[in-house]
Amino acid sequence: MSFKVVKWPLTMFVVLNDIDKELAALQRNSNVQIGDLGENDRNLVRSLAIIEVAALLDTYGLVPTRRRKPNRKKGKDNVVFGASLSTLLELDRRRCPGLKVPLIFQWILHHLHSNGLREEGLMRLAGSVQKVQILKAEIERSYVTSPTLVENLIRQSSVHDVSVLLKQLVRHLPEPLLTNSHMDCFLQVPNIPNVQDQINTLNLLVLALPDCHRELLQELLYFLAKVVEEEDVNRMSIGNVAMIVAPNLFPPPRLKKGNHKQNDIAAEVTVAAMSSKVTQLLIKYGNFLGAVPPELLAQARLQNRRSSNKHAKRMGRKQKGDKQKNLKDDFLSNGNSVIRVQMSSLRHPNSIAVAVTDKTTAGEVVERVADALDQMVDPRHQTFASEQQENRTFLQRPRTTSEPS
Repeated sequence: MSFKVVKWPLTMFVVLNDIDKELAALQRNSNVQIGDLGENDRNLVRSLAIIEVAALLDTYGLVPTRRRKPNRKKGKDNVVFGASLSTLLELDRRRCPGLKVPLIFQWILHHLHSNGLREEGLMRLAGSVQKVQILKAEIERSYVTSPTLVENLIRQSSVHDVSVLLKQLVRHLPEPLLTNSHMDCFLQVPNIPNVQDQINTLNLLVLALPDCHRELLQELLYFLAKVVEEEDVNRMSIGNVAMIVAPNLFPPPRLKKGNHKQNDIAAEVTVAAMSSKVTQLLIKYGNFLGAVPPELLAQARLQNRRSSNKHAKRMGRKQKGDKQKNLKDDFLSNGNSVIRVQMSSLRHPNSIAVAVTDKTTAGEVVERVADALDQMVDPRHQTFASEQQENRTFLQRPRTTSEPS
C-alpha cells in the first residue's frame, strides 16, 4: 500500500490562519451590533462607515459609479408588492409597535425555515404560476383588513410557491435592498485582492444601509445560510443559491438609449458575475456583518458627546434669554406697571415711583425723576438753600465806607 503525500503551500495556511484570526478578532472585539445602538449613534456610525468604505476602495484604486435607478413598474393599488420597506413597516407598526422587519417577510421566512430547508431545489424551483398569482392577489386584497388570513394562506402554501413570493417581494422593492447609493460599492468588493479587506468592506457597507434595509438583509442572509447548510439534502450549494438570489439583490442597470446593444449585454454579464460573487460573500460571512468596529463606535460616541455638549450650551443660553424675556413680558403685560428709582443722595433717601409701559424709554424715566425731584420739599435742603441765597444777597449789596473790606 502506498501513500501519496500532498504538500499544501505554506502561504495558503498563513493566509487562512490570518483570516480566521481576523474573523475571531472581529467577533471578539465587536460585540456591539448596530441595531443595539441609539438612533443618534446609528446615524453617526452610518456616516463614518461610508467614509471608511470610500477610503478602503481608494486604497486599491477602485472608484464605484453611481448607477441609474432601474425602471420599476408599480401597480397603482399595490399595498405589498412594490411598496417600500418603510411604508410596510409604518403599516405593520400600527399593529406591532417596534417592529423591525415587515410582517409579510417574517411570515414567509418563518414558513420556509420551518418547512423548506430540506426541500430539494428550494429557491430554484419555480412552483405553480397560477397558484402564485392567486396568492399574490389575495395578499394584496387582505393584507390590511385581514392580516391573519394572509398569514394562514402563507402557512398553507407550498414552500416553492412561497419562495417565489419572497424573490418577487425583494425584486419589486422601489429602492433595492442594497440601495442604489451603495450597490456599486458592493459590486466592487470582489475586486479587492485582500480577503480581510473584503470582509471589512462588506461589514461597513451593511452598517451604512438604512435600518429597515439592514434588518431585512440580515434576516435574509441568515435564512440563506441555513439553506446552504442543508446542501447534502436540498442540493442547493452556496453557488446555486447565490446565482438565484443575486438578480433580486442586484437588479440589472438601466440601459442607455442608443445602438450599443453589445456593450449593454457585456455589462449585464459582468454585473451578473460580480453580483453572484458578492452574494456568496454575503451568505458566507453573514454572521460577522452588522458588528460595529470598536474604533468606529468610539469615534461616533465622541462626536455625539461633543454635539450634545454644544447643544446643551446653546439651550442654556437660550433658556437664560427666554427667562429674562419672560420676566420683562410679564412685567409689561400689566397696564399699571411701576418702577421705583432709588436715590443715592443723602438728601433724598426715598425712592421715586415712575409709571411705565412697553413704550417708555430710559430718557422719559430720567425726565420724570427730575421733575419729581423739583417738586420734593426737603426742610434741610430748603434751609440750606435759603442761607445760600441770603449770603449771596448780602455779598452783592452796596458797601458803606465804615464796613471793613
